[in-house]
Amino acid sequence: MSRLTTLHLVLVALGVATILSLVSSPAPDGLERTAEKLGFTTYGTHLPVPLAPFADYVVAGVPQTLATPLAGFMGVCAVCAVLYGAGVLLSRVRRS
Repeated sequence: MSRLTTLHLVLVALGVATILSLVSSPAPDGLERTAEKLGFTTYGTHLPVPLAPFADYVVAGVPQTLATPLAGFMGVCAVCAVLYGAGVLLSRVRRS
């Protein structure tokens, strides 16, 4: 896959995550709904979760109308960065 194609795919993913999050449903997602149905939504709520920077798909300190799109944008950037790093590491291993 060419670098230009990869860039286009990343831009599409960023656009989808940012723009479609503006019309996302405020209803609970499937995992949260199942937790509510089975009665364990409060388990672990007293524990700090330092590795959840976008809890409930929002960015703290940002107005709600911008927080969800920003969380989507930043999430796609984080996934792309991890995949890029994995690709670099795997290509180095493959060469040697």
